[in-house]
Amino acid sequence: MRVGDSGTNSDSQLSVRQNIQVFGNIGSWAAQLITEAGGKVVSIRDVTGAVKNSNGIDIAKLMKHSAENRGIKGFDGGDAVDPTSLLTEECDVRIPEALGGVINKDNADAIKAKYIIKAVNHPTDPEADEILAKKGVLVLPDIMANSGGVIVSCFEWAAGRPRGT
Repeated sequence: MRVGDSGTNSDSQLSVRQNIQVFGNIGSWAAQLITEAGGKVVSIRDVTGAVKNSNGIDIAKLMKHSAENRGIKGFDGGDAVDPTSLLTEECDVRIPEALGGVINKDNADAIKAKYIIKAVNHPTDPEADEILAKKGVLVLPDIMANSGGVIVSCFEWAAGRPRGT
């Protein structure tokens, strides 16, 4: 089953609202794949700013804008918003990326997501994990969600080593 599939043989699809914390390497690919699979990215941020569009952000247009402007600041495909507000915006799936510890005991109770995909190492602290579990938020652990990058880095490191070392 793909993101956006209803799990039935009909043509109906789920409307999955995604919030991506950072439009970096992981976040931009996640946004692209989510959109291709029929999901909707409704908010996203990077170091230059944040954008929100409840109808869904045009990811191809955002990627072009980001490449040309070195960030998403000034993107006209949604409303510019305070980047810190996105963490507690209501969505179906939240994907924290780039920073560890962003979801912690002080803000975990304000998280309004059904699912969290940990695309970075340790985006939550242990207290936040407990709070999220009590709230019924399903969390895909970082060791499952981002291990591909670690594996590739290991292969790159091993390929660059002289033989016998």
